[in-house]
Parts: sequence; structure tokens; C-alpha cells
Amino acid sequence: MSLASGAMSTSSLSSGVDKNVRPLLDLIDDMRSLGIEAYLPLPQIAVMGDQSSGKSSVLEALSGVPFPRGTGLVTRCPCQLTMKRTTEAGWSGKIGVLKAGDVDSPEAAKLAGNVRNAAELTAAIERVTSALTAGSPTAFSSDSIVVSVAAPDVPDLTLVDLPGIVRTVTAGQDASVIQSVNEMIDRYLAQERTIVLAIVPANQDVATVDILERALRVDPSGERTIGVLTKPDLVGEGAEDEVVSVLKNERKPLRLGYVMVKNRSAAELKQGRSLGGAARDVERRYFADHKVWRTLSKEYLGIDQLTQRLTTLLTQRIQKVLPELKWELQELFAQAEAGSNRLGQAPPEKPLERAKLVLRCSAEYCTLLRHSARGDYREALLSQNPELRLRAQADAIFRTLEEAIGDQKPDFDDLDFTRKLHRELIALRGRELPGLLNSYFFYGFMARHVEMWRPLIEGAKQALYDAGYTTAAALADELFPAYPRLAAAVRDELAAYLDSSALDLDLKVEEVFKHESDPFISRNELAEAILKVRFERFETALDAVMTNCGTGPAEAKKAAAQERATDQQAKSSTNARLAESHADAAVGASQNQTRGPVQQIPQGNGIRPSTPQGSVPQPNAQMAPPQQMAPPPPRRDDTIVSKEDDQRRRKMEELKDHPLKEMVLTSLGRWYMANHGVTSMSMVEDMRTVLIAYWGVAAKRITENICALFETHVLAVFAEDIEKRLLEVAKADDPVAIDALLAQDDDTKRQREALKKQKDRVAAALNSIHRFAPNVVARPPSDKNNPEIAAPIAPMTQDLSGGPGTSLTRQHHPNQRGGTPNANPAAIKTNTPSAALRGKALIESFTFTSNGDNGGFVFWLGTSAKRERFTNPHDKGRLRITSSGLAQGTESLLVARKRLPCWTNDAPDAWICLDLGRNRALAPKYYTLCNGSPDPGFDLLSWVLEAYDPDADLWVDLSVRDQQLSLPSPWGVHTFPLDAKNNAWRYLRIRHTGLNSRGTRELPICAWEFYGDLYSVQA
Repeated sequence: MSLASGAMSTSSLSSGVDKNVRPLLDLIDDMRSLGIEAYLPLPQIAVMGDQSSGKSSVLEALSGVPFPRGTGLVTRCPCQLTMKRTTEAGWSGKIGVLKAGDVDSPEAAKLAGNVRNAAELTAAIERVTSALTAGSPTAFSSDSIVVSVAAPDVPDLTLVDLPGIVRTVTAGQDASVIQSVNEMIDRYLAQERTIVLAIVPANQDVATVDILERALRVDPSGERTIGVLTKPDLVGEGAEDEVVSVLKNERKPLRLGYVMVKNRSAAELKQGRSLGGAARDVERRYFADHKVWRTLSKEYLGIDQLTQRLTTLLTQRIQKVLPELKWELQELFAQAEAGSNRLGQAPPEKPLERAKLVLRCSAEYCTLLRHSARGDYREALLSQNPELRLRAQADAIFRTLEEAIGDQKPDFDDLDFTRKLHRELIALRGRELPGLLNSYFFYGFMARHVEMWRPLIEGAKQALYDAGYTTAAALADELFPAYPRLAAAVRDELAAYLDSSALDLDLKVEEVFKHESDPFISRNELAEAILKVRFERFETALDAVMTNCGTGPAEAKKAAAQERATDQQAKSSTNARLAESHADAAVGASQNQTRGPVQQIPQGNGIRPSTPQGSVPQPNAQMAPPQQMAPPPPRRDDTIVSKEDDQRRRKMEELKDHPLKEMVLTSLGRWYMANHGVTSMSMVEDMRTVLIAYWGVAAKRITENICALFETHVLAVFAEDIEKRLLEVAKADDPVAIDALLAQDDDTKRQREALKKQKDRVAAALNSIHRFAPNVVARPPSDKNNPEIAAPIAPMTQDLSGGPGTSLTRQHHPNQRGGTPNANPAAIKTNTPSAALRGKALIESFTFTSNGDNGGFVFWLGTSAKRERFTNPHDKGRLRITSSGLAQGTESLLVARKRLPCWTNDAPDAWICLDLGRNRALAPKYYTLCNGSPDPGFDLLSWVLEAYDPDADLWVDLSVRDQQLSLPSPWGVHTFPLDAKNNAWRYLRIRHTGLNSRGTRELPICAWEFYGDLYSVQA
């Protein structure tokens, strides 16, 4: 077919594309040819509508290419049509295939080629479609046909033709076609940079058009949806007013409005009416001759008007997103460069160079480990990864130890403790004179309590060793991602060193205990502590006395009378009762006066801690104080009276007859005798005072000594000792051993190649922006669709009863910790979806390309839809991970994209659950797991991947049948297919169903990723 016979008018094209617009269109086409769409969505126009709605006819009119026609599902895979207007005469075209997920395929290369004219292109489209769908006329493919046309009579546009919406299947068609087509359309609809070209037959009620409703859900503002009315010649006479109201945006209005076009009818196709200028002339005459259409403004009618609108819309869209696109490309380049730097270059070939590489790696590792142990986090790797900061973890362990020892402090103020102390002192009474303490009892008491600290210190030592191994192993994994065997060798040396050094450290810890079990103080520290305790008790007793005295002379006299009466009653008691009363009174006095936390009283401010009235103990005959004030201190000179002495003497004269005098002296005297006399209870109080004071000194001292020991013999020498071991490994005169350390697996090679491809493509795209739009300033995307969410809410499960003799076992609750309720651990499997996908808007689709790629849901969520650097989405509250209980690691580690030790407790049916959030559901197609063990021999052998059905309150098994399950250690990574059961799910979990290679029921998983279609659901 010749297109020269009906060339498009130059004026219509020049109105759509000018010298300022053409560079933008060329820029996007250049990016598309570079494959940037594999990483970022580009501005485009997608043609959508029902089957037989006229989509292909619109494309024909725009491009001059006769697309395949027929009934039913003619378009069975996406077709990307790129048109470029040239100034040279002639026509050229190309056809190719873009595999889903940007996967290179030899078959795709075989299908690509040049075509000489439009007729050949039509045949080529049919041929490639047949190849992609395996020759089945009812099959469907997600791979895209890429068509490029260059001619002087085509507009500068790029459109994507999608399969028509399928409502029912016909004979020979698979029912899955409906879902597959819907998913593809929803995926394109969800992309904010896609302009929706909604094809609507003019003879159909616009209120029933499905594509308009779908577009409204994802584009409520209508800024990227334009309607095209087709088949105006099929509108019945008298029904034109309905079509006019639609065109004028009165019925089912769109912000961008509608355009009506007249394509070739079936009769014209049979007559062989050509495309191009002749077809446009026919269209113009049709609208001009129609009695209703001719009354409309020309802005509503014709393919030329549609071309101008689409060109304007596309260029405006490009101008709007280009700053964001540049920012995203810069971020992609930075990520690819960081990933490439992390993996490094392939190891050198020469043995000497390989040995030098091992030495350099070992030196770099030990330098970072030394800085980590010292708390020097200036390197980017340490500053950006808190889990690699050994000193910070050690400080936390030291603080925990200090708190744990503090929690072991006896309740010295408890009455039972005082009575027990009294009994033990009496039982251990020796030849010491009255008023002297039993030092042997003191030594024994402290020796017993020092031993109580041993388990705490042992636990702190083990925690420090665990932190040292975990941090150092994680550092090796971060530094040597391309050399997993070198990282494994580092872990082996770490384990060997820690085992060998533990014995030496135990001997030094034992020395600390040996010294501490024999109480010793070389300074006045204990004396100061004792004085502090006594001062606090005196302040408390004084406050109690003043409270009991009341506020005036009358109350003071009354209280003094009560004191004398009580003393007289105590004198008439029997000797046995007197002794008992003496002991009880002294105990009560000490407890009431000292119970509860006592604040240090600042001197000179007159403030004392409050004590309830009545807390002063009852008087005792043997503790009656002297009735006279103590004489004033002797003067320094008998003949010269100082000013201070004179003031003191006048003050004492004033207090001589004060009504509070007798009460204060009586109460304080009794308190003094109870605490500082020569009775057994006063000895108890003295011993208690010494124990309180020395316990504080000893607890502080042993904490400081142990922490200093750990600092000196672990943290300070850790890196140096490991470096010596690694140097021995690196200096080994064995090329085979060096080769083994630098061996790389296929996944690492694929990752390196993928990152290099990404860097090259993105760098070329940034160069294109600089060439076509040098003044564009990069700007981060808006947060309009930021995937951050509130913390999700878990569903409540209920028991469901089946028929007679059967029961539906209540399964694991997604947020429940612990084992499965009831006895049956197996999940009930069903093929019935809990809710239809209809009504759920597609947000994004995630295509698996390779293990560790950046194309999964977790990475998308952690980068805010690839708009920022990755951060842990669990820590940000964007999703939630729960488990049956972890023995190693934390739940958030599962989405940290790091290799760190992580596994569950050893329990039946151990599980880990992912909660996507209340507004999201995923129809998973693949999932990737990483073994959480850093050591071999911990292979995962049997498990299931399940989804939670809230309607039936049970877990549905999504695992594909008859697949071989195995996840080797250390750090084994593999991707497995899933059957989503025609549904999308909020909760996904992995559940252990047998034993691992250790013969235990632990589930070793440290990371996972999911691929499939993500939907938005109503909360």
C-alpha cells in the first residue's frame, strides 16, 4: 500500500509539532530506545477500550499502518507504536520485541527486523503476535511488540495499543484471558505518566463504558484522560443529541474532553479505500455533510484535531515530569554505581594479583572493624548501617549490666530484711565487744551477694561475644558481597578466635571476683558513703519529729505529755516484755524513719522530705534522753567571748523554756539510742548502714572493672587479633586456596552485569536530557502517591465449625506469637478466592528478573515507589512483619535487604508473616527467599507460602505443586513461583512444615521479596 497518494497536510502537523516540541518527543523516544522503561515509567499514550470499539481504526488513522483486523481478541499483546515525522521522502519501519521484565532473549532478537512498507509491517505484526502467543489464536502474551515508523506524513507520537477489554470468553478461549487483560490494562492505567486514550463507540451509552470508570478511579482529576468517539456513522437518527452532549462535555464530562473521528467502515475496507490523506478527505466531507455533526465546532471533529490534541498533551506531560524524571535517573545512576562499587570488579586472573586482592580486602576489613570497635563511625558504611557499630552495641551491653547489678540490690529498708539481719547477727555473735561490728558477718554477706552477680556478668560477656561475631560477620558480608567464600572464611576465623579467647577472658573475670569477694577499701569512699546514709536517716527522723510536734505550743505540750505517759507505761513492763519491746521499737523506729527513697537534703535551704505524722517510734525506758541540753562547746579563750559564742548563748537561753524542747529532745534521743547505742538493734542498724554503703561502692566498682576488662581484652584487641589470623590466610602459598576464596557464583555475575547495563543506560539517558533539554533542573517527585501508611491492623480470627464430625481448625493469626491454636497445624487449602479482584485498582506490577534485583514490592515500598533511597519499610511503618518468635535477629530484618543471621525459635509450624497494610493487597506470582544462616548445614527443606482469607478465617496455600523446595546455607538465595488463586492478599506468610538439615524446626530466613500485581483496596 502506498501512503504517498494521500499525504497528511503539512499545516495540520506543523500545528502539533514545532521546533520547541520536537526535541522533547525525541528525548522520550531516545530514552525508550535505551530501555529506560525497564526502570522508570515514561510519558506515553495508551489506547484502551472494549473489543471492537475501534481502537485499531484510530491507530490506522494516526499512523497510516493497517493494523490486523478481525472479531474478538485481535490485539493479543501490547503494541508500542512510535511514529516520527521526517523531512525526507520515503517510508521506513522496524519491528521488535520487548520482553516483560527487560529480559534479553535470543528468540526476541530473531523476531526483530526492518520492513519496507506498511503492508509488510502488517504481516510482520501478525507473525510476531503468533510467535509470542505460541501460535494459539486465543493465547495472550505480556511481551510487547515494538513498531517504529518514520515518514513525512505521520505525526511525532508514541502510542501503546492494548488488548481490548474482555467481558466474556468465546469457544476455545481460556477464562484466564479476562483476568490477564484486565491486569495489563490496570497496570497501564496506574502509571501517572500515561495519558489514557479512551475509545468509546458513539452508538453506545457512555454511562456503560467500562474504560471511563476505570480511568476515573486512577485519574479522578481527569488531567490525563481524553475520550475518542468512534463509529459516528452507526448512530441512529434522532440519537445525535446524546452524542452531542457527550462531545460538549455535558454528559460524562472529562477535563480534557472528547474528539469524534470517522474511520473506515466495513464496506470501505472491502472497497479497498486507502489510508492517509484520502481517508482524511472522506472524513472531512462526512462531518461537513451530516446535518447534526456539521453544526459542531471543528475542535470536536476529525483525526487531525485528535492528532493536535494528543501531541499537545504528550509534550505538556513530558515538560511536567522531565524535572522529576531527571532526578529519578540521577538516583538510579547513584544506586547502580553504589551497587557496582559494592560488588566490585571481577577478580584478576593472575595468581599474584589475586593474592594481593585478598590482602587488600583483609586490610580494609580489619580497618573498618577496628573503627567499629572504637566508635569511630566516620566511614559511610558504618555511619549508614547502625548494626555495624560494635562500640555502640558494647555500650548498650555495659548499661544493661549496670542496671542488672543495680536490680540485685537487697531491700535494706524492708522490715523482714532487718529482722533476718538481727537473727543472723545474734547467731554469729562472737567475742566482739559491745558497740563493735562483726566483720566476719560483713565479709560473708558481701561474698554471697558478689556471687549473685556472676550470672549477670557471664551473660554480658556472652552478649558482647555475640555482638562481636554478628557485627564482624555482617561487616564481612557488606564488604565482600562478590566473594561469599571470602566472607565465609572471615566468619570461620571469627568463630575460632572468639572460642580461643573466651578462656583467657574467663580467667581475668575470675580474678575480678576473687578480689571483690574479699571486701577492701583503700580510700575514704566507704566512710563518705556511711556518713551520707546516716545523714539521710537523721534528716528523715528530724522531719518526723517536727511533724509530730505540731504547729504551736499547745500541741507541743500535749505531745510531750503523751510522750511522758508512754515512757511511764513502758517502765512498768516486765524484763522479758521490756526486751521484746526494745527490739520491736528499735526496728519500727528504723523502718519508719528510713523506709522509702530518701532524697539528699541540700544544706542551708531549710527543705526536708515529708514523713507521715506518727512515724516516730514509741519511747522506751532504756532510751530516755537526758533532761538537760548539752553544755555549749568550750570557748577558745576564757576571757574573750567571741561574737559567735555570744550569739549561741543567747539562742540557748531563748530555747530554755520553749514548749518544743522536751518533745524534740525526747524523740531524737530515742532515735539516737536505737541507731547508735550499744544494744543489739543498734548494732543491726550500724551493720545495715555499712552494708548499704559498701554495697553501692562494690556494685559500682565491679561494674567498672568488668567493663574495663571487656574493653581492654575484647574491644581493644579484637580487630588486631582478627587481622593477624586473616593475614595468615591471605599469605597462604596456595593458589588453589586463594582461588577458592575469590570464587563467585552465577548470581553475583548476573547482578554485576545487570548493574553495569543499568549504569550505561541511565548515563546515556542523562546525556540525552543534557543534549535535548540542557536547562532542566532535577526535582524530586511529589509525595502524592507516597506508599507510606499507618501501622496496619490485624484481622480478628474466629473458630468456625464444619459439618458433623468435622471441624475447621483455627489457623495462625497473622500477628499471633507462639504456636498454632488447637492440634491440627496444617492450613486448609482452597481454590475459592476470598474476594474478587474486581473493584480493586491496580497500583503497580512487579516483574522478577533475577535474584536480588530492584524490581520487587519490598524495594518499591522502601524507596517510596523508587523516588528515594531505600530505607527499611518495617521501620518506617509502611508494612509490618510478625512471627511465631525469633531466636536470632528481629522481624524488621526480613525487609532490610541485608544478610544478617536470622531464624525462628525451634517450635512446630514456625512462621513469619508479612502484612502489606489495610489499603493494599498483592496477587503474588513469585517470591524470593534468602537463607538466614551464615554457616553451612542449616538448609531449609520444607515449607509453604500461605495467604490469609479473612472471609473464611483460614490460611490458603499458594505454593505451586510438585516443585522442589530447598534453600541451602549459608545465605542461599532462590526464587519460587506462586499461584495467587485469582486473588490479591493482604497477609502472606511462610510456614515451616518439617525439619531443616539440622534436624530441628527452626525456620532460617533473613530476607524475602515478592513479585506480582499490587492493588489498592478500600479499608
